[in-house]
Amino acid sequence: MTTSKLPFDLSPESISIWLHSLSEKNSVNSAVELNSVAKLLRRNKAEAKKILDCLILLIPSTLHISNTLESLLLADSNTKKPAVKIIRLNIQLLRNISLVFCSICNQSDLSDNEKNLAIYTALQLFGYSQRFSALFHQTPSSTLWKEMGEIYNLAIKNNSTQQEINHKVKSFKNLTTIESALKRNILFNISSPYQYSENDIIELFLISDQLADKLELNPSYSSSINTFHWNPRSKEGPSSINHTQQTKEFYITINSSELVGFMQSNNFNCKLDQDALTSLLDHLSGYQSTINAPIPSAPTISHIITGFNNITEHLIKVNKLKKIQQLSAESPIEQSIESLSLESIPFEKNTLNNNQKNTYLMSNHSLLSETKTVKTLKVNNDKYMIAETSFINCSIGDLCVLCSANLSHTLGIIRQIRVTNTTKTLHILIEKVKGTPSTQLSSSTTQTEEGSQIILTQEANIQKDLFHSPCKLATGTRLTCASGDNFTLDKLIDYTPFFNRYQIML
Repeated sequence: MTTSKLPFDLSPESISIWLHSLSEKNSVNSAVELNSVAKLLRRNKAEAKKILDCLILLIPSTLHISNTLESLLLADSNTKKPAVKIIRLNIQLLRNISLVFCSICNQSDLSDNEKNLAIYTALQLFGYSQRFSALFHQTPSSTLWKEMGEIYNLAIKNNSTQQEINHKVKSFKNLTTIESALKRNILFNISSPYQYSENDIIELFLISDQLADKLELNPSYSSSINTFHWNPRSKEGPSSINHTQQTKEFYITINSSELVGFMQSNNFNCKLDQDALTSLLDHLSGYQSTINAPIPSAPTISHIITGFNNITEHLIKVNKLKKIQQLSAESPIEQSIESLSLESIPFEKNTLNNNQKNTYLMSNHSLLSETKTVKTLKVNNDKYMIAETSFINCSIGDLCVLCSANLSHTLGIIRQIRVTNTTKTLHILIEKVKGTPSTQLSSSTTQTEEGSQIILTQEANIQKDLFHSPCKLATGTRLTCASGDNFTLDKLIDYTPFFNRYQIML
């Protein structure tokens, strides 16, 4: 087909003939042609009625081809690395078909029912695009949530969010309204699917599809605290509510208490193992059971730094100080006659050694002067700890590092924050990241800037994860560091507005 003209007329007969010819091609070629058609349909600013009818006919083939590609890619992943180009093609196909529905859902020549159908179908396909991106750990679309917000606001304006949608797509049967389709997408997102295995991600989407209506959006009254919220006017997806901060923007609040209660009951069954289910419930409940139950014990004193840039700046200073101390501690193996000098008497030696140690300690403590002192408390789950402190400006989902005078560090992710008393003492729940953190300056062939700092964690001499400030770097990207080290971004396994976390290959 050409890139400037549709391969069919906008009539059911012509479209059916073209779809039949498409069925005789392999799935990759079929996806390429369908994706090209979607791009052309997005440019058509007229004939909304004919475009909608055309799209409805394309949906079964689109879903079938997408499912076929998914099965092939998953089969390949057991023997070799799946083809990144095919993965991206399928994501683009689902997203572009969705965007055609978005482009016509407010056209005047459509009836109210047709507009609602367009909004509903766009949300459904956006959800399948989310699922596929998570399944293959690809960077999510930076505009997907803004697009969903725009069409959902249109449904609110038309008072149609609860209206039942008539359609013939079997894959969509569990979700009957625009709101239920949106709730499914929200629930899948707040389940943090990128942190799970392929089979678990498939199960998470199924759970989201079946239990979406147990989420409450903007509950007028609730006996429990709302856990998440979403600004439909922004590009950001739903996030945990930080009750220690106030927001001036419009947010849709999300209450997950009924959902979590049902998932904890005997009526709920799923294929997740116990560890995965526990992790999911912890996240969906906002880690309330963990942050509200520190283990009674003597606290230890530590120092905290929050924020990606602050952490990398600190680690750079630590690295420089360690090198200075290492060089200062080294002594020459052989000395010539000219280098010999008078030996200090014993009490002078002790004084010099003590002064040297004091200099190191002063240098170490000067670095800690830039940090916030906190008490660290244990919780029942060893993956987490609580930092107790007075006011500190930090956000849920941000990175932090806990450090001590001996220059040892623990990298962490802030998962929840709560005020514990009238004096506004804060408890910050931190998920510990295994390994020793370090930072390097890196660049890639896809980056336009000169370079950016990354944070690496290393455990037992095995490189583990790489943290990057929020970016659009795709999996498979090769990073080159100033040190000469090279890393390939293997999988995106977590992301927040503050960082992207990748598994890496050396």
